[in-house]
Amino acid sequence: MRAADARFVSGIDPADLRGEYADRDLHHWSDARLIAAVAQIVSIPRQDRSNSFILHAPLEVSARAALLPRVMPVDRELARLHILAVAAQYEA
Repeated sequence: MRAADARFVSGIDPADLRGEYADRDLHHWSDARLIAAVAQIVSIPRQDRSNSFILHAPLEVSARAALLPRVMPVDRELARLHILAVAAQYEA
């Protein structure tokens, strides 16, 4: 992963995941690159608030990354959007 990739997935509006995914050309990224960028975001501890989602976001990214190779091609974009959603919700 390139060190600056997290900035491309940072600041995404959770209400417009599909639009942001397309606008940022994330569909061209490899699965590994997308997952690494999202993991970089959720690896930064949140000091302002803590809840179950914030605490478990890194585990959710890990689980979704492990399952992604098993996703049928027709469902791959949706699975990738779910991974991106974790970063968007984590920052929201």
